[in-house]
Amino acid sequence: MIKPILSVLSLTLLLTSMGPARPVDFTMGTIADSLPPLPPPPPVKNGWIGTFSYVVKLEGSGNKPKPYSYYAKFNRIHTGYVVLDRQVKGAIRVNQPDKNNEQRWESWISNGKKKSWNFVQDSLHEVTVITSDACCRTPHDHYNVTMAGSLKEWKEGLTHNYDLQIDYQTGTFIFSMPLISVEAEYRDTWRIAKDVKAKNNYIRDVDEKGAKEYKTSGVINEMDTLMGSIARGQKEIHFQRKGVINYTDFLWMEPDGKKVFIEPGSNGTVHFSLTLKRIGE
Repeated sequence: MIKPILSVLSLTLLLTSMGPARPVDFTMGTIADSLPPLPPPPPVKNGWIGTFSYVVKLEGSGNKPKPYSYYAKFNRIHTGYVVLDRQVKGAIRVNQPDKNNEQRWESWISNGKKKSWNFVQDSLHEVTVITSDACCRTPHDHYNVTMAGSLKEWKEGLTHNYDLQIDYQTGTFIFSMPLISVEAEYRDTWRIAKDVKAKNNYIRDVDEKGAKEYKTSGVINEMDTLMGSIARGQKEIHFQRKGVINYTDFLWMEPDGKKVFIEPGSNGTVHFSLTLKRIGE
């Protein structure tokens, strides 16, 4: 079975011979402080509006079992405006009690998709295999790069799939976190190490470039709803959510069903923040 190509990013490709995976050149400083400001927010006459951000950071490496290894570094910032400018009568979620009671429920959605601004620079260098089949585990150098935006210019994307539902009877709210999509450029390179003898002709020597849609689905949006308390007449809602993301590098599965990974795995963080402000009535 072919090992799946991972979708991760980086700034510089440095092809090396066989040996431990080496860090790519990725000196950034404080990324958020270096990026340009966002354009002005869209006008809203009635509803809720706020600036959100996802900040994802991960850096780690593993080097067991020999000769396999990896070095991964992910830096991602997704930001934009949550604009809830279309009010829906009653509750918008399924199985809500008294869902048509407009005095109890206040519900808001976005009137169409909005822009997002994105900075994505992830890098991965592995010494790994291209297949999990026992016959063909020739070690390869693998570099995978995906990029969107730069320190001088955001990459525009879309923000969608968010809403707000307030229950004034219980004094609680449910907020669906925004999903971000953006077109990112990738480069995927496989090389058999020069000092490694192929076990057979099942080898890979490719250098592919292209574009793909990048989404904050999966691990980032597993925490897809936020809940909290709210009082009638409250004009601001503050959101803060932190989570842990995990990177594991799969090699193959043993005959007894045990999965073999490059060890150790690595942990990173994802931080979501947003302050919604009530505009109008």
